[in-house]
Parts: sequence; structure tokens; C-alpha cells
Amino acid sequence: MQTLKEELRNQATRREIDLFGVASARDLVDAPQGHRPTEILPWAESVIVLGLKVLDAQADLIPLEGESGTNSPRQAMFSGHNAFLSQQLDSAGYGIARLLEGKGYKAFHQLCSTGGIDGRYLTGLL
Repeated sequence: MQTLKEELRNQATRREIDLFGVASARDLVDAPQGHRPTEILPWAESVIVLGLKVLDAQADLIPLEGESGTNSPRQAMFSGHNAFLSQQLDSAGYGIARLLEGKGYKAFHQLCSTGGIDGRYLTGLL
């Protein structure tokens, strides 16, 4: 029988998610203030992280210093790809949250495409 973590990982894999991880919210108590899961959701026990690979050619289009907020073709091409990845992460995250709720857990799905609850985006480039 699959563990819950294995079931969630398998769902993420079916949705073509490249990175899947689970951390205890207690393990993140030393995160910078404002980034601790329990500051946002006091009842949080675990945090699930999903990620997608930025295609190599798209990564080459990451805006150069000083280009952010401009309407350069480079910015537009990267922004379009980033928006697509964000939508894919939103869909996968929502599906995983629904799976958890179906099993009786409370699940909070943080949208990637519209930013965090305080206006920050939960995206990063590795």
C-alpha cells in the first residue's frame, strides 16, 4: 500500500511536475520572519513544494539586470514562459490540495500565478 507521500508524489509525476518535496512546518521555524508557514497558517503541519524546470533556451531569456519591468522582447518572451509554468503549477497544486481534502486533511493551495498572500510570488529560479 502506498504512503500518502508516495501517492502525492505519483500525482505530481502524472502532472509532469519536475520537483516534489514535503517538509515539516516545524523544520521551517528558523526561516526568515514572514516566511514561516505557521505565521501564515498557524495550524500548518507540512509544506509541499512543487517545481517545474525552466527550459534552457527560456532560461537564456531571463531578463538582464535593469530590464525588469521593461517591454523588451527578451522580457516578453521570458514572462510568457514563466506565466505558462505558473499556470501548470497552479493546476497541479490545486489537484494535490483536492486529493488531500478528499482524504480528510485541510489543505491550503498557494497560487503561483497571482503571487503570495502578501503580494510576493512563490517562484524561484534554481
